Amino acid sequence: MKELNQRQALAEFSDRVTYVVTDLNGLISVIVNDEVTLADFEGDLTELTGKLVQVEAAINELAQLFWR
Repeated sequence: MKELNQRQALAEFSDRVTYVVTDLNGLISVIVNDEVTLADFEGDLTELTGKLVQVEAAINELAQLFWR
């Protein structure tokens, strides 16, 4: 049962990281193509920062599962 929980936690963590990386790639693409205003960039950066905090929380959860 513990192995199943670890696999599930790892899969969920991978999904969270993939989501953030996809958002970051999109943000970089928009900036490079000059499709964003400074106000948009600040809003996107705030949203991305929030997602990175979520990934950090997921890392902590994952660490607790594997290293109890």
